[in-house]
Amino acid sequence: MKLSVKIIIGLVLGVFVGLVLNLAFPDAFGGLDKYVLTPIGQIFLKLIKMLVVRAKKEDGAQALNGLGVIFFLLIFREIVKYCLFHQKR
Repeated sequence: MKLSVKIIIGLVLGVFVGLVLNLAFPDAFGGLDKYVLTPIGQIFLKLIKMLVVRAKKEDGAQALNGLGVIFFLLIFREIVKYCLFHQKR
């Protein structure tokens, strides 16, 4: 199966699951949305804007390399926060 078909299937399934969960449990994800998903979405949009500006100034390959570094740093930061704040007491 082509990668493009897998991506489209994933997008359609994601929209479907999101709609079903939102209709079935409208108030269940309020806190998650407010404190986790919205900040992550805002960070993601700011990173994309930063990369678009960078891609205009530099070569496309360098911009993609920067994207990998940014995502690595974001994931590393979240792992560190999890380890620091979710310790068994």
